[in-house]
Amino acid sequence: MKPVRSAFLLAGLLSGCGVKAVPDPKGWLIDAYDRGVVTVEHEGNAYNAECRGTIRNAAGGGVADPEMYLSNCDKIIDLVGHDLPPDGGHGRDATVFMFAEDGLLALRFQQDEQSPWIQVNFAVTNVKKNR
Repeated sequence: MKPVRSAFLLAGLLSGCGVKAVPDPKGWLIDAYDRGVVTVEHEGNAYNAECRGTIRNAAGGGVADPEMYLSNCDKIIDLVGHDLPPDGGHGRDATVFMFAEDGLLALRFQQDEQSPWIQVNFAVTNVKKNR
């Protein structure tokens, strides 16, 4: 990095004007969650989807365990305002990603690579093209 550019960056950081990251246009931006309805932006579309519950896979397997069904979607609340990478991302202590399939938005996460995954399902009720 050139000295002049470094000086401007350092001055901006010291004055409280940090560099804002540009969200990935292919990422999943969790805009809002209100009474069971999530609003998500992805690839120029805005999705509204209703909570359909949470499932967890069987320990060590990839098949959902029907005994582990939970009726809430509270995990999404922690992610409001976050932009999830399109291909899954690795946080400090979790793996989190989102995908769409057959009219469903799904948020899948793990506490670590050895723990079972948990999937929060949302039924898409509306899709609108962002301008």
